[in-house]
Amino acid sequence: MANPRYFVCRDAAECAAFGGEEPVTFGTAVEPTKVRVDGVVSAHAARLEYHSTPGGAPRVVPLLAACPGSRTFSFRSAAMTHGRLVASGVDGRSLATYDDELAAAFGTHR
Repeated sequence: MANPRYFVCRDAAECAAFGGEEPVTFGTAVEPTKVRVDGVVSAHAARLEYHSTPGGAPRVVPLLAACPGSRTFSFRSAAMTHGRLVASGVDGRSLATYDDELAAAFGTHR
């Protein structure tokens, strides 16, 4: 977490304030050639995957144990028009899917 441009929180208090009851809480930012998604994963989520295209293979999003009790993530993609973020529990079942939220962040609609 040395690069301050990435990750939404730097310590336990910031991560707790940013996170919530949802399995994933995230923010988005547009860069010149990519779209960046930074967020916090709740204790209920064991895995986070990003699908860039419908039916495409998922990309596992690494979760960083930034401070005790919090895991953060940061990833970039060329576009979010068809993006889908999926949080799964320890048992492998989907806890939440975020697709409209990604599209809405950039003014695109499905």
